[in-house]
Amino acid sequence: MGEKDRIKKDQKVIKDTDRKKKDPELMTEEERDQYFAELREKRRQRKLRQKRNARRKKIAVLGAAAVVSLVVVVGAVNGIAQFVLTKTSGKEASQDQKKDEKEKESQQASVQTDVLAEAQQKAAQYDYDAAIQLLKADSSYSENAEMQAAVSKYEETRNSCVSWPLEEVTHVFIIL
Repeated sequence: MGEKDRIKKDQKVIKDTDRKKKDPELMTEEERDQYFAELREKRRQRKLRQKRNARRKKIAVLGAAAVVSLVVVVGAVNGIAQFVLTKTSGKEASQDQKKDEKEKESQQASVQTDVLAEAQQKAAQYDYDAAIQLLKADSSYSENAEMQAAVSKYEETRNSCVSWPLEEVTHVFIIL
């Protein structure tokens, strides 16, 4: 039975210590000061957390409001710009059309120049048939006098070429 009594006594001591920890009247002055200091620190930490959370909420609301405001402003500016562009006079629209036509013409001219240059290169390589075919395949061949003149020149040059029998040609010299 001594063992049981000792266990009960230990449990009573533990209960008394727990009661002392919770009840400031049963604590010593140092324990009480430390207990209240811990309580003050816990309250201070809780208030800081609450302030931080409130600050985060405010920042989130302000950020969302800024994004919405930005979207509204961009939409308004875009709408005003579209309105101004659609209300321009017919003169400006015709000027834009003229610029577009000039750009298209210059692009066509550069394409024709490219085709002529490529045909000229093929003719320089004695591939007159490919040069003629390239020029005739171009869509602007019937309207372009330069291309027609080049085709007639390449046909004339091709017809003036003489074919040699391969058995008689024993050496080919290439001078670079």
